[in-house]
Amino acid sequence: MCEIITVGLDLAKNVFQVHGADADGHTVLRKRLRRDQVLTFFGQMPHCRVAMEACGGAHFWGREIGRRAKENDIARRLMTVPDIGPLIATALTILAPPPETFRKARDFAACV
Repeated sequence: MCEIITVGLDLAKNVFQVHGADADGHTVLRKRLRRDQVLTFFGQMPHCRVAMEACGGAHFWGREIGRRAKENDIARRLMTVPDIGPLIATALTILAPPPETFRKARDFAACV
């Protein structure tokens, strides 16, 4: 199966639609989730970019998914840098190469 790098989450009151895409943008996952299944689903997913609509519910789910970033060692280390919060740290862990590939912080900064 292709690796899911982006997940689109359509928010609703009780039933949520989840769409996953690979690096080429092809749909590799379509799933309906009940409200009580959402956090379990994202807990089992590998780290990926999550896109959702901007509404009141998005703030709640953004906080919940961001809270999971604090469980990732690399994201937690990045959040010690001023002005880097859970969402930016999560994006960097997903998009940037592994930290072992850089000899100095300057090399990482040039990559970003």
